[in-house]
Amino acid sequence: MKAPYYSTFITLTNHFPFEIDPKDQLIDEYDSSSAILNRYVTTVRYQDEAIKNFFFDRMKEEGLYDNTMFVLMGDHYGISEAHHQAMAELLKKR
Repeated sequence: MKAPYYSTFITLTNHFPFEIDPKDQLIDEYDSSSAILNRYVTTVRYQDEAIKNFFFDRMKEEGLYDNTMFVLMGDHYGISEAHHQAMAELLKKR
């Protein structure tokens, strides 16, 4: 590929209904009053690892990492407002 170039990497894991195959779960599901938040936390962890292992590490292996500007952004603000109380409880425990 001729440099410079632009590429887009889109993830889908962190979108409602926040479901993940049990074999891909890297942490136990969180235990709160919100089943949605519980699944959300699990998919956030999976996405973090997937971006590192399947994207950043691959860029390093291909020799592209050191000469690349990465811009990571979301297409929404996270979990819906209906789950803010459960999220506040989670953050207070950390």
